[in-house]
Amino acid sequence: MILINQMNAKKINPKNFNDYSKQELANYIEKLEQELEEVNEKNEELDLLLETITDFATSLENEIYTRNKEMSIYIEQVKLVTKAAVAVQNNTFEPGCLDQVETRDDPLGILAKVFQDMVSNLKSREQQLADAKGQLEAVLNAVPGMICWVSNDGFYIGVNQSLAQTFNLSHHDFVGKKLNFLQSSPEFSKFIQNFINSDQTSISQEILIYKNEQKHYYLMVANKYNKNQAVVFVGIDITERRKAQQDLEQERNAFARFVPSEYLEFLGRENIVNIQLGDHISREVSILFSDIRSFTSLSETMTPQEIFNFINSYLGGVSPIIRNHGGFIMKYIGDSIMAAFPNRVNDAINAAISYIDRVKEYNKGRRKAGYIPIKIGIGIHIGHMMLGIVGESQRLQADALSDSVNLASRLESLTKIYGSSILISDSVFDKLDNPENYKIRFIDRATVKGRKGAINLYEILNSEPEKVMDLKLKTQTDFEQALHFYSKGKWAESQNYLRKVLNINQEDGAALLYLNRIETLKTLVDPKTWDGVWHFTQK
Repeated sequence: MILINQMNAKKINPKNFNDYSKQELANYIEKLEQELEEVNEKNEELDLLLETITDFATSLENEIYTRNKEMSIYIEQVKLVTKAAVAVQNNTFEPGCLDQVETRDDPLGILAKVFQDMVSNLKSREQQLADAKGQLEAVLNAVPGMICWVSNDGFYIGVNQSLAQTFNLSHHDFVGKKLNFLQSSPEFSKFIQNFINSDQTSISQEILIYKNEQKHYYLMVANKYNKNQAVVFVGIDITERRKAQQDLEQERNAFARFVPSEYLEFLGRENIVNIQLGDHISREVSILFSDIRSFTSLSETMTPQEIFNFINSYLGGVSPIIRNHGGFIMKYIGDSIMAAFPNRVNDAINAAISYIDRVKEYNKGRRKAGYIPIKIGIGIHIGHMMLGIVGESQRLQADALSDSVNLASRLESLTKIYGSSILISDSVFDKLDNPENYKIRFIDRATVKGRKGAINLYEILNSEPEKVMDLKLKTQTDFEQALHFYSKGKWAESQNYLRKVLNINQEDGAALLYLNRIETLKTLVDPKTWDGVWHFTQK
C-alpha cells in the first residue's frame, strides 16, 4: 500500500519497473489511461473552443469589414449630400445627384429625398418666379407710365423703361443710385423724397416734369410697402389729358355763358351736354326784369357798332351784380335783362338797389365822355314758374315760362308810368325778410294787361338819389292819405293831399299821375262803385 501510494504521488520511473508489483503497475496504467482519456476529452473541448473562437473571429472580422464598407459608403453619401447643399448655394445643383442616396431606408435616405424634393420644388419656384419676373418686366416696360421702386433711405431699387427713357437714361443707370443723382428733373426727386419723409402711406398728386426741355404734367401715385421700408411710384403723363380737360373746361365755361351753371343745377344736370329738349322743373323763383328807358331813341343816334359797344359795356358793368347777390341771368333781350333769384326775395331787391347804384357810377363815365346818361327801370315778382329747355332738336334755349315772368316784365314797364326806379309786387313785399331795412312806399293797386287779378304795387326808394328819397319820405304820410281817399272814391280829398305832396316835391311822378288820373275818373267812374283798382290796358 505504501508503494501504491508512492506510485500515485509521483510518476513511475520506467527504470524501476521491477520495484513495482504487477498490480501496482496495472493500477498505474489504468490510472494513466484514465488520465489520458481525461486529457483527450480536454483536448477535444479545447479543439471545439478553438474552432468556436476561430469561427467567431472570422464572423466578427466579416462583420467589421461589412460595417466598415457600409460606413465608407455612408460617409461618401453624406459627402454627396453636403456637396449637393454647396451646389444649391452656388446655384450648380444637378437634379438626380442624390438618387442613389435616396434608395437608402435610413434617415440619410429620407434626408436625401426630402432635400432633393425641396431643391426641386425650389428650382421650380425659382423658374416660376423668373418667368413671372420676366412677364412682369415685359408688362411694366410695356406700360407707357413711369414706375420706380425706392428704398426708404432714398436709393433707387429699380425703374421701368418708360421712366428711364423719360430722362434719356437706361434703367440700369438708376439701380443703387441716390435720388438726387437725377439732376435734369429735381422736382421729381423732391416729390419722392418729400413723400418718403412724410407720415403718409399713400399719395396722389400732379407734378410738373421737364422732358426734353418741354413741360409735362404727370399724375403721380405712390404707396409705401414692406412695413414702410420701400416705396413704389407710378406716374402717368397727363399732359394731353390735362390740355383736353382745359379745352373742355374752356368750352364748358363758354357754354356756361349761354346757359348758366345754376340753371343746369335746377334741372339736375351736371353739364350742358346732358340737357335735353323738354327738361324742366317747377319751383318758386324771384324774377327781376330791367330795361333801359328810351333805348330806341338813344340807339337812333348811334351806329350799329356803337350800339353793340354800348350794350356790351352796359351789360358788362351790371351783370356781375346779379351773380354777386345769388342770382343768375336767364337771358338778355336786347338792352333788357331777365334774371332769376332762387333763394330769398331780399336777394333780388338788394341786387336791384346795387344795380341802380352801378348805373349811377356808369353814368358818371358817360357824362365825362360826353354821352347822355341813361335811366333804367326794374320790376320784381316772385311766383312758381317752369324753368326748362325749349326749342327743337337743333336749337335749344333755356327759358322760364309762367304768368309770374310776364308780371315781372309788366312791373318793369310800369316804372316809367310811376316815375320809379324799382317796383315790386305784393308777393315780394309779403315775403321780405326784415322789410324795415328798406324804404318802401305803397304806390298803387292795379291790374296789368293780360292778368285779371289786382295786385298791390310798392316802390323801393333806397336806390333813389338821396334828395329824391328824402322828399318822398317826407311826404309819405300825405301821399298815403291821398291814396286812402283815392281808394274810397273821394276825389277832392285825395287831390288836396296830392297837392300837398307836390308843393314839397314837384317831381313826384306818382303824385302827378294820380292828380291827372282822378280828373279822368271824375268823368268815367261813379265814386260809389269805385273799387280803388286801376286797370292798365297797355303793356
